Amino acid sequence: MAGPKRGRSLARDDTEPGDRSRNVVSPALGRALLKFRDFVITFATLPLLAVKAWGRCEMLTELQSEILGILFGDGSLSRNRGSVQIAVTGNKHDDREYLIGHVRPMFEQLFAIPLKVLLVKGENTMILYKYSKRVAETLHEWGMPFGRKKLSNLAPEVALHEVSFVRGLFDTDGCVYRKYGPYLQIQFKFASFSLLVYLTECLGKLGLHPTSITSDDTKFRFFLSRQAEIDHFFRIVEPKNPKHLKRFQNASRKQSYRPYKYRSEALERSGPPNLIGQFRKNTLGGAAQGAFQYKGFMGP
Repeated sequence: MAGPKRGRSLARDDTEPGDRSRNVVSPALGRALLKFRDFVITFATLPLLAVKAWGRCEMLTELQSEILGILFGDGSLSRNRGSVQIAVTGNKHDDREYLIGHVRPMFEQLFAIPLKVLLVKGENTMILYKYSKRVAETLHEWGMPFGRKKLSNLAPEVALHEVSFVRGLFDTDGCVYRKYGPYLQIQFKFASFSLLVYLTECLGKLGLHPTSITSDDTKFRFFLSRQAEIDHFFRIVEPKNPKHLKRFQNASRKQSYRPYKYRSEALERSGPPNLIGQFRKNTLGGAAQGAFQYKGFMGP
C-alpha cells in the first residue's frame, strides 16, 4: 500500500488499515477521561485531604465540635515512640453503649480511622484508642493539648458549634442526678478552671444560669440547679450518652416544672393563705407587707 504523498502530513483518518487501534481520541472524550481519573484519585485520597483541610478550617462543623468536646471531657493525646495515641476513656458498664455505638462511628466517619477497644484488666475502665500522628496534629490545632490537660490553659483554639461541643463534654464528663426528692441537678467538674469558664459562657448564651465556680483540692465545678433550665438543657443540647438519658427520664418527678414566669400562678394555687403573712399584714404596716409579698413571690 502506498504511503501518503511527500510533504503531506497524516490526517486523523489517514492511519494504516492494520493500525486502527492507534486512532487518536477525540478532545471531548479525552477531557472526560481526565476528569474521571482526577475523581478516582481524589476519592481514594479523600480522608487524608480532608484531615489536612480541617486543620485550616475557620469554624468546626457540628461533628468536629462534638468530637473536640468528647476529647476535652475524657480524651487524651499522648506522644509515644514517634507517634501519638488518641484515646477516649469511660466506664465499661455505664459508657459501653455510648463509646461503641456513638463515639467510635463518629471517629471513623470523620477521620476514617477505626478506634480499637481496650478493657483494662481488674478495673471498670474501657478505652477507645488509635495511633495517628496526623489526626492528633489536627486535633491539637483545634485546641486539644498533648499530655495532661489540667496543666494547660484549656479552651478551643478555633470557632466551633458550641451546642455540639457542650454535648460532647457533658456526655463524657458531666452528670445529672437527683439531689433530693424530685429535684434534679446537673454538675460539670474539671481540673481545668479555664475550661469551666468557657463552658459557663456557652451555657449563658443558651439562656442558662450556672452557679458560681467552686473548687476542692483537685478540681473545679459548677451546677445547673433550676429545674426548668435542666429540662431546657436536655431539650437544646440533646445528650447522646444513654446513661444520662436514663437518669433524666427515670428520675422521680412528683411535679412538673414550668418556667419561672408561671411561678405566680403556682403560688395562687398553693393552698390556704399564709397565716404568718396575714399577721404581718395586720400588725407591721405597709412597708413590711410589701417586703413580705415580694419575698413570698420569689419563693424560699
